Amino acid sequence: MTQHLSSAGTTHLCIWLVCFCCIWQTAAAQEYDRIIVRNVKMVDLAQKEQERIVQILVEDKKLNLVTEDPIPRQEKDLVLDAEEGVLMGKLEPDVLASFMILSEDPRRDFKVLLDTNRYAVFALYHGDIQRNQLAVLDETASGETVKESGWLAYIPPSMAV
Repeated sequence: MTQHLSSAGTTHLCIWLVCFCCIWQTAAAQEYDRIIVRNVKMVDLAQKEQERIVQILVEDKKLNLVTEDPIPRQEKDLVLDAEEGVLMGKLEPDVLASFMILSEDPRRDFKVLLDTNRYAVFALYHGDIQRNQLAVLDETASGETVKESGWLAYIPPSMAV
């Protein structure tokens, strides 16, 4: 005896599969505590010729730090290489991070802004990754060591009276 799925049964099966995929993708995306984006080209609009290569730290979905200095990695960090992609967005500390990184400079070619589907390689909106085509840097490839997070106990020296 052969059973056939009704269209309602097929619809329910499709809905369950979509829900499962969304839940699985969300769970897989949250395997990190912080996001570090290295090698980002930041342009200062006040000084049009001034470009800086910076690193960005997002912690608890909020922008924590933008610096030219290296940010030490911790155990559960997602570390990405922007390959000197151009930063677009307003950077405000302690606010949910929302910015985009473009693969080419929109000051040199305006079509970059018109076709973000092609040129946007990373997008973060309210601290959630919306798009990521950046390479993940693991500690062995970059040569850096993982900084152990946690408390290091301090034992004061004995005192003689």
